[in-house]
Amino acid sequence: WAHRLFGYCAVVMGAVGRAGEERGTRLWKQAGELNIRASVNFTRGLRAMYFALGALGWLVGPIALAVTTVGITYLLWSREFSSAPREILLDKKGD
Repeated sequence: WAHRLFGYCAVVMGAVGRAGEERGTRLWKQAGELNIRASVNFTRGLRAMYFALGALGWLVGPIALAVTTVGITYLLWSREFSSAPREILLDKKGD
């Protein structure tokens, strides 16, 4: 779904006319909203895939499932809340 939404966003961005036109402004807003929705769906899909890989621990047994689930949860938490890219994006000092 995210792939399709990113495609829609690209099409809408390609349909934008000259800068300053009312139609162009409306289309840029639509493209921005589509991009946000696509990003949200993409992130949810990635999380689902990570947890699906963690669920494979069940094939080994319940303890392995618990360990892989905790491991995947930690991995996702560390990438979303304590990663270098997040710090770069949250840098409020500016230049």
